[in-house]
Amino acid sequence: STIDSTKKRYEIIAAEPKTQKEADKVIKNFQSIGIAAHVVKDAPGKRKKISLGTYDTEGGVTSAMNDLIKSGKVNKDIWQLQINPKK
Repeated sequence: STIDSTKKRYEIIAAEPKTQKEADKVIKNFQSIGIAAHVVKDAPGKRKKISLGTYDTEGGVTSAMNDLIKSGKVNKDIWQLQINPKK
């Protein structure tokens, strides 16, 4: 399902590289193990935020994070980031 980018949403963040080049490398690594990753374009801060998934509820993102950790494809240091779009 598509997420409405004008509403509050939650991202599973796996990394915060400084440059786009580093971000591309991280994304490529996740794609090689079957995880679709992307840069969150409207995340706060200077660093790039690499997302492993976008969810419209806190429960959805928490459940997905637990599933990812259980799968063994990611370690426990992923976290959720709430994005509140600017009006």
